[in-house]
Amino acid sequence: MLRKSKECHIFNWFDVVAVGALAIFLIIIANIAWVLPILDEVEKSAYNLLYTQAINTVNQISTFVEEDKKTIENGALLINRGLREPEDVVLRLLRENRSFDAMLLLDEEGKAVFVRQNRFVVESGILNEDLFPTVQKEGTYLSDLVLNKINQPTLEVAIGLQEETGFTVFVGQINLKFFLDAIFEDVRFIKENTTYIVDNSGYLIGHTDWQLVAAKTNVSDRKLVQLALKGQEVNTRTEELLYTNENGLEVFATAIPIELTGWVVVVETPDDPALAATRRTLIVAGFAVGFQIFLILLLIWAYFYLTKAARSLYQERNEREILVDNLLDGVVEYDSDMRILVMNPKAEELLKITFEEISDIAILPNVYKTNPRLRSLVEIMYPITAPSATAPENIPGTKAQKMRIVTSSRLTLEVTVTRVLDREGEVVGFLKILHDITREALLEEMKSNFVSIAAHQLRTPLSAVKWAITVFLEERGAKISKANKHLIDIAYESNERMIT
Repeated sequence: MLRKSKECHIFNWFDVVAVGALAIFLIIIANIAWVLPILDEVEKSAYNLLYTQAINTVNQISTFVEEDKKTIENGALLINRGLREPEDVVLRLLRENRSFDAMLLLDEEGKAVFVRQNRFVVESGILNEDLFPTVQKEGTYLSDLVLNKINQPTLEVAIGLQEETGFTVFVGQINLKFFLDAIFEDVRFIKENTTYIVDNSGYLIGHTDWQLVAAKTNVSDRKLVQLALKGQEVNTRTEELLYTNENGLEVFATAIPIELTGWVVVVETPDDPALAATRRTLIVAGFAVGFQIFLILLLIWAYFYLTKAARSLYQERNEREILVDNLLDGVVEYDSDMRILVMNPKAEELLKITFEEISDIAILPNVYKTNPRLRSLVEIMYPITAPSATAPENIPGTKAQKMRIVTSSRLTLEVTVTRVLDREGEVVGFLKILHDITREALLEEMKSNFVSIAAHQLRTPLSAVKWAITVFLEERGAKISKANKHLIDIAYESNERMIT
């Protein structure tokens, strides 16, 4: 329900000064209360940026290795089914996949009897000693990273073959140099951050500064790296994991293991730039406190000159509350001290809170920790604390803005925000109108998920059809009549359009 303003009381000077002193004290306490959580949020944001960059690099590497591993698995499948000659499969896959340095077919003794290379490759120690026995035992093999004789990082992928094929193992050597170069070409645009990749033994296999990789730098002495190599996602928010990098700088860092290969991706940034926002926050907080105290003193001085206007304002407010009380959308109004002035019944229903419970407290970002029922209200007033919030958009022809907020209670709201001005045009608070679009958002998500799943389910059989037509044309093209071949070509082209 709304706060009802039935009459305007006029206090004497002593009362006004006492209230002003109390307000100044509360402002100082309130600003201390919000500055500390914001400082923590600033630090969290710095680490979230590092984490986002690291996880993106991890996903790129995992996808690259997984795709090349799948290439070898598909090649082995073709050979085992006898759809094509093994040598032809090797030549075709090597021609279509430039990330492979070489592909090999091994005989029953584990010796390479058919070797083809994509480019000039100095003999690189391909075929680790444990490759052949591992494939015989487990059927597949993925090596640790090795450097060939020209210091390029490579991986070996091997799949077992059936005896009737005439070979025992199909091996591919993946060259990571060009892929890693592409990754680090992208991350160099983020000048403050440094990204590097560590192999299972703690050696750098990728770095924004490639000279450190060429020098075979080992960073396994960093406890952050040690824990990540054991499979943990860690960062330097834990003080004992802090370290100084090769440039002598103390850094913020996040380390994420790559499950598929056992490597670790680390993103670090010097702590000075990372903490710049903290310093700015403290400066802004100092100015905010001073400005708010100045406003309190100004209000004390001006109080007796505003009594008439206050009476008028209270009368208008009562009339407005009657109207707002019957709106179908929620309405929340609060002042610059973050105290709720207006909350209509619809807002109480949406936020699961009553006006009486919050009318005497300042709604600060961390107030929900002592009263969890206030969480949705805090997320509406501080969208940055909500699980999801869009950037504010200006509403054409007005000074209002709108945004979409999803609360922790899975409530999706379209929030219209406008400033509340006094007769002199000064901002005295904010008004937010809450329109419940939870059902519409759910329907939109269901539609999006359906389209995504449908596209994925169609792509796989279409690719199989394409491969079957290709194999059929290559093996039996000469025996097919011209008319039938024309029909098959039409089917192939139609299938290609569907894939596209």
